[in-house]
Amino acid sequence: MTFGDASSAQGLWILLPALTALALHYLHRDGAGPLGLTLRIAHPVRWFAFATVLYPAAAVVTTAAAVLTTAASFSAAPAPGEPPLLAAIATAIPALLLKNLLEEFIFRGYGTRTALALGVPRLAAHALVGLVWMLWHIPLYLAWTPEADLRASTTLPWPWLLVGIVPLAALFGELRIRTGSIWPGIVLHTISNAVSAPLLFNGHLHYTGHSDALLGITPASAACMLIFGAAAYALSPRK
Repeated sequence: MTFGDASSAQGLWILLPALTALALHYLHRDGAGPLGLTLRIAHPVRWFAFATVLYPAAAVVTTAAAVLTTAASFSAAPAPGEPPLLAAIATAIPALLLKNLLEEFIFRGYGTRTALALGVPRLAAHALVGLVWMLWHIPLYLAWTPEADLRASTTLPWPWLLVGIVPLAALFGELRIRTGSIWPGIVLHTISNAVSAPLLFNGHLHYTGHSDALLGITPASAACMLIFGAAAYALSPRK
């Protein structure tokens, strides 16, 4: 597959589900409510601050634990030829915002609200959306992620990267429900992608053995699943 073909395929991979969700919403009115595109939410500063800080805080905690236990090494300097960390993060954000707007619209804007409207219990709705989200990621890893990036993301076989997607769906889903908007989730998703990619791909973080499965910065690590699961639980309603 050529670069142009790959770019076109990736575009269809994310655009078609978004357009399908939009068409279903307008052609088959289901009474499930809005798609969460509003920026008018209660306590916006609190929610956007939470979305901005959560992943960097999780990355600092897991990386510090990995370095202190000699499970990983960290270098502030990138690999030769790569940009500085902050520059790499800033450069990645605009494209990620567009990608994650579409992704969050598909899975939280349409998916979560539709599952709940159909009477699916809250936790089961997150699991169902997470399962579909996980399956949607498979072409990304199989067709479009370079082998070197997969090896940098996990020392285990690439399907391990799918493990953390279902628990992560609960966090994004609860954020969508609590705010009535997909925008805090877009911010959280974008910051997560923009921070983790250069840390892993540009030579800042190196794990020993399979320690990334325990203390890695991807959602598939045990530490991140615990942190994000706890955050989802904190956002969920109490009876």
